[in-house]
Amino acid sequence: MSRKHSIPTLSAGLLVAATGVGAGDLVISALAGARYGTTLLWAILVGAVLKLVLNEGLARWELATDTTLLTGWVDRLPRAVARYFGAYLCFWALLVAGTLISYSGVVANTVFPLPFFDATGSTVWGAIQSVLSLLLVRFGGYRGVETLMKGVIAVMFLVVIGCAVVVAPPLGEVATGLFLPSMSLEGDALLFSFALIGGVGGTLTIMCYAYWLRERRSLREVSLRDVRIDLGVAYLLTALFGIAVTIIAAGVRPEAVGGYGLVTGIADRLALALGDIGYWVFLLGFWAAVLTSMIGVWSGVPYLFADLWYRYRRRYGSGMEAPTDLPARPTIGFCCTWRFPPSS
Repeated sequence: MSRKHSIPTLSAGLLVAATGVGAGDLVISALAGARYGTTLLWAILVGAVLKLVLNEGLARWELATDTTLLTGWVDRLPRAVARYFGAYLCFWALLVAGTLISYSGVVANTVFPLPFFDATGSTVWGAIQSVLSLLLVRFGGYRGVETLMKGVIAVMFLVVIGCAVVVAPPLGEVATGLFLPSMSLEGDALLFSFALIGGVGGTLTIMCYAYWLRERRSLREVSLRDVRIDLGVAYLLTALFGIAVTIIAAGVRPEAVGGYGLVTGIADRLALALGDIGYWVFLLGFWAAVLTSMIGVWSGVPYLFADLWYRYRRRYGSGMEAPTDLPARPTIGFCCTWRFPPSS
């Protein structure tokens, strides 16, 4: 396959990279860097490799069976599995949505403060960005999300990785943290290691790739080689971003110990090293990261709701005649604009 035909498939992987880098992951990476320097960089690398292997396996299932993983769960496993996943999906969606709306609102109100109390201004900004993301996904569809995300992702990675290069410790120290795994026995180093491994690249959002891959397959044929390139680029960027945030925190050592205060603390310390531009550039990169994660979740997670609902209803509908494919705009997961092919 020529290079010309391989490049377009990279867009679905970019959505994975952008969606997987959420506010919580950024804060965990920053906390790890602030407390332990570069000693836990290896955990980010391990996490990215594990997510790459796992997501490739899900994509292999998709390409081999032309069905989604949820179709396999509902059709081949006990009903309790589908019910448990449905309950977990609802809990996860509420938790993640609340976190993304909160962080996007706070950072937007920091950059463009509204004439309200800080809490009110953050709430208003969070609501505005949430609604705009919803409208983009609903009416722009996959292509609209893909087009916008490419530009925002470029800003996000250039800004954050650029800041990391400026404040990075010696290269040998970074290389040691990446390729010679070690762990301090002090404090919560073990917990941070597991948090970094599990958090890098997202958790439930890795299941969204199969649906974005189907969007891409509706436009052209996709091979396993394309998927490997796609996911390889996605998790390379994901690892680089997590490593960059950790290096920044290790280089500036903010005084704040958690939450959004950690983010502004890093920005304040960058201002001391780079001037006011360092402060605003880092906040811009953080804002871009949270916003792209919100758009990715708003785009991908409704597919999971819709797929689970229709597959479950088809098998356990007590006589209800459920469709074999999703309508173009399903009532559950109404952000979806893509039609599922019939499953075997």
